[in-house]
Amino acid sequence: ALPISPANKVRVVNEGGIPALVNILRGSVPELLEGALITLRNVTVEPESDIHLFQDGAVAPLVQHMMSTDHAIRKAALGCVRNLSANARSKAHVLRENGLQPLMAFLACNDEELQENAAVVFRNLSVNAENDDKLVWEGGLPALVSLLGSVNETIVEHVAGAVRNLSCGVANRPKIAEGDGVRLIVTLLTSTNDRVLEHAAATLRNISASAAIADKIALEGGIAQLIWLMGGSLLPTVRIHAAVTLRNLTAATTENEVKVVQEGILRTLLPLLSSQDEALQDQAAVILRNISVNNNNDDKLVAEGVMAPLIKNLKAPRKLVQEQAAGALRNLAVNPANKVKIVDEGGLLPLIALLRSSDRRVQEQAAGAIRNLATDDNIKVKMAQDGALLPLANLLRVNDEAIQEQAAGALRNLAVNPKLRDLISDEGAITPLVDLLKLANLKVVKHATGALANLSMNVRNKARIVQDGGLPRFIALLRSGDEQVQELAAVAL
Repeated sequence: ALPISPANKVRVVNEGGIPALVNILRGSVPELLEGALITLRNVTVEPESDIHLFQDGAVAPLVQHMMSTDHAIRKAALGCVRNLSANARSKAHVLRENGLQPLMAFLACNDEELQENAAVVFRNLSVNAENDDKLVWEGGLPALVSLLGSVNETIVEHVAGAVRNLSCGVANRPKIAEGDGVRLIVTLLTSTNDRVLEHAAATLRNISASAAIADKIALEGGIAQLIWLMGGSLLPTVRIHAAVTLRNLTAATTENEVKVVQEGILRTLLPLLSSQDEALQDQAAVILRNISVNNNNDDKLVAEGVMAPLIKNLKAPRKLVQEQAAGALRNLAVNPANKVKIVDEGGLLPLIALLRSSDRRVQEQAAGAIRNLATDDNIKVKMAQDGALLPLANLLRVNDEAIQEQAAGALRNLAVNPKLRDLISDEGAITPLVDLLKLANLKVVKHATGALANLSMNVRNKARIVQDGGLPRFIALLRSGDEQVQELAAVAL
């Protein structure tokens, strides 16, 4: 009798039954082969059996029998390989014995049971990154991707799992997206099977890291469903996958920045800015910062009430949320009308507070927002009154050129106001501004030179600039390769 109970399976292994069964596999008697294969299929459910199969050389004949002309033998051999592929030690042996070609043939056959078993093998093999190259190189991806359109939900689940695993490899992503790949995966976002849905969402998350593929996801109509999943899915992991995909899409092209707003992302996104799920809050914050870059979105962002949650997040306990909020306000502050709204809604004081943050990226974004706000004459005065000058002067000394650029740019804008020039000087800004003139970074040098040129309009500041060694540096900048730097240096002189 064939071993069915766990106890009998263990006895077959322990009492030396596997070598005898493997010897039958090397023969050619169909009746014996089918019985031996069915017995091995039952035995290989037990993880302990695989070491005996390797030692006794069972994998090679199993692969051969997957190519048999006898349907029952092919089916039983595939069942054995399916069980073996669940064990980490077995996977390499299946690949080493050239098992991929018959497995791909099973994927393409018209027998759903065989397709399902082959899909499980591919899913198990694809868990190991070292197997990916061989799976893809030998042509496994097109056969897998085509089965994403199967009407058999179980097949789709295993295929989607395999494609998800393979999408972790950067080199595999363009291949997954070829042909109908993206369309089929986007279609699965409406699946009622939670496992299929999660695999599809995770795959899109991975492949959308490529800007070209992200654009394809948008073209295939994925945005609306991703927005719904981000806000409405009952599966927390799916919400995160959808959010990261939208983050990637909005970072990919300016068209996508507008498309997501047109598809109604804001009503879903704004409540997520205060989500108790920190991972989801983080993604929402980044998405909002991405779409705020596009000035075509300004009116809708303001109309939907974006200012209040952004300003609230400037005071959030986590630095990443602060950074993204400050970055979004920095983008919105390019618009003259938004500058006043940001200040009127209480955004200035928390931005000034973030200039003293212990996180440099937070400091950079806060300084960038202050820089953009400081082009408004009324806001300039309020900034000085609210204590922005000293922390901006201190940021000039931070050994980070991105921060120095924003701080120098902010002080350059503030120093346009004659009443603020001496105040800026009194906060100790001149010495570090002069020091910045030595840098190779032309953006920093340009803003530092511009700030000093504005400050030098006050007589008292001219002497301070000369005392701190500004004169020879301005003369040197007259030979700069940047015409704007030359002009600013000439003004300062």
